[in-house]
Amino acid sequence: MGEVYSPKDIIHRRGKLVPDLTPRPIPLPTTPTSLEAILQDMESMKVEIAKINRALRAHGIAIE
Repeated sequence: MGEVYSPKDIIHRRGKLVPDLTPRPIPLPTTPTSLEAILQDMESMKVEIAKINRALRAHGIAIE
């Protein structure tokens, strides 16, 4: 069966919190300053999407 612990035993067993799980503020997205910057971002996203689609097709995953 299991062991029974008092609350103070559990607190002492916990130790420190894991440092990489500390809450961090959500970063705010940066807004492009011009229409040209937005168009460049869209083009780079289209290229990345095309690469992902090719990789999925190469692995036999159907894309609609």
